[in-house]
Amino acid sequence: MPDLSRVANTILFIILGPFIPTDVTLDIDATGNAKAALRTGRLSELVWKNRGRPGKRRGEKEKTRDMKPLLPLLRTRGLPGKALQLARQMLSSFRVSQLDAEFRVGLDDPADTAIMYSVLLPALASLSSLGAMRFRIEPVFDEPTFEVSLRGKIRVRPLKTIGSILGFAVSPTGWRVMRSMVVSRWRKKS
Repeated sequence: MPDLSRVANTILFIILGPFIPTDVTLDIDATGNAKAALRTGRLSELVWKNRGRPGKRRGEKEKTRDMKPLLPLLRTRGLPGKALQLARQMLSSFRVSQLDAEFRVGLDDPADTAIMYSVLLPALASLSSLGAMRFRIEPVFDEPTFEVSLRGKIRVRPLKTIGSILGFAVSPTGWRVMRSMVVSRWRKKS
């Protein structure tokens, strides 16, 4: 009878899974070779699973992707409004309990770096006042650079997320986007 209990447990998990919030702990470091680690947990940190993607290995070539198939997708009627609505709904399904981000940014011209810093600093300061988020930006005037270090803990409510994605997928705009993706895929193969 152990097989029957495994099947019953799997079915129970599939049914109850969307109702159980998931805690996500992330650690992203994009200095030189990008490294990311993701740790997900359920049931108030009783069950954790580590997921990580190591940085680029030596000798491994970077994949290049063609952006041409995305252009018809972006021109789909009604996509910008529906995508904005989906983004709002997805963000409402996340609750940030901690987020620490550090940026080192520099452009070719030190004057451009100063202008960018003067624009980004107030925006990040206002985001920091929203809750348990801390942003730090450091301008680099010597050379062009972009480095990011991000650590945080986020709670995801899967039922809200699934509902948002399904709502987008069954909308007329969602059908148009899927049709555009399939057509561009067919054109690519032929």
